[in-house]
Amino acid sequence: MAFAARLDVLLAEVPVVPGGTARFGTEDVVRAVAAAVDGGPGREARDVARAWLAAARGPQGPSPVDDRPALAALGALFRVPPEYFSDDAVARAVQQGLRVAREAGRRGFTVVGPCRTRPLPPAAVADITANLLRVPDDDRDVL
Repeated sequence: MAFAARLDVLLAEVPVVPGGTARFGTEDVVRAVAAAVDGGPGREARDVARAWLAAARGPQGPSPVDDRPALAALGALFRVPPEYFSDDAVARAVQQGLRVAREAGRRGFTVVGPCRTRPLPPAAVADITANLLRVPDDDRDVL
């Protein structure tokens, strides 16, 4: 999945406040990147961030090395590991976690996150969260 698609998933799925309904927008992304790459919220920094975002959404995508500060800022904004943007296994695990959060919300629970799972490989985390999604509504108090 390309950077643009991964970013679009986060913009659609990640609430500003866990359990809330408000979502981040493009200007939130621009502010986060501006602070990371230029160190300030000024107009010039936002212009640089907008240009970076447009280029990152292009076919080449961002560089995991050269664009590390911007990717780290986006990870912090969305409460996901920066590797989400470059590692397919991490992206799958994060997206599975987003599905769990959505399902938990449907059942009346709030997932605060982020889930710190560094000792577990992403595939193991994906298995755990997939099993959580299989818990029937009748057993919602078990979650």
